[in-house]
Amino acid sequence: MTDTASFERGHTPSFPGDIDFIANVFDASFSEDANRSGRGNESFPTQGTRCLVHYPMLSLRLPGGNAEGSRRSSEANTAGKGSIPQKNSLENRHAPMKSEREKMLASELYDPNDPELAEARMVARERCHQLNHSSPREEALRRSILKKLFASGGDSVWLEPPFHCDYGTNIHLGKQVYFNFDCVILDVCEVRIGDFVFIAPGVHIYTATHPLESHLRRTQEYGKPITIGNDVWIGGKAILCPGVTIGDRSVIGAGSVVTQDVPVGSLVAGNPAKLIRSIT
Repeated sequence: MTDTASFERGHTPSFPGDIDFIANVFDASFSEDANRSGRGNESFPTQGTRCLVHYPMLSLRLPGGNAEGSRRSSEANTAGKGSIPQKNSLENRHAPMKSEREKMLASELYDPNDPELAEARMVARERCHQLNHSSPREEALRRSILKKLFASGGDSVWLEPPFHCDYGTNIHLGKQVYFNFDCVILDVCEVRIGDFVFIAPGVHIYTATHPLESHLRRTQEYGKPITIGNDVWIGGKAILCPGVTIGDRSVIGAGSVVTQDVPVGSLVAGNPAKLIRSIT
């Protein structure tokens, strides 16, 4: 390695000297270029968001001293891009990476085939299978399974099998929640259900969703949490889409597809669900 190097502003030397990793911000529209350059495993968010990509830059030692080299290197890095916020390179280099589970719960793109997540889903399926094939007279067994399946509320929920969910551990139930037959909850993000909620047969609650970009959809997905208030009644075959909040004392008509938040004390119905009237 040489101790000195020279370059024109805006030009990156083609071979490394002393390497620092400097975070450069690019628009997501550069994802195709990144893939062509061999960075096909990077996760690029949807259009309009920003992502961080790390590239090696030379830490140049010019005759003028380290300060001058650092200044000129910084100028070259930001030339033509405006001012870019920089973080300490050591912080970037040693920041702990999120697990796929952490990214999932944070509504970020994640890999659903991660071994930890695959195992958690398998445990939930085993519990649902055991619950769904138990005898109606085995109340103690069912209660034991429900306490293990849900994050909270398993001690008072009344559930008519069959029931299916992704993880169960992301489902938080209030007091005396009732599920009728054949309900499904895809709980890749948290689902919080309040006290005395009635959920009719065949209701589906989806926190899971997928990118619109097909190349991302092959390997990644994400979710949005759902909140259901107290004393809500959800009619049969209704579908709750990712990210919605249902206000206290509201009623969802049978067969409705809820795509937006429902205000407190409202009756909604239809596909998509629309406000019918307020409930006093």
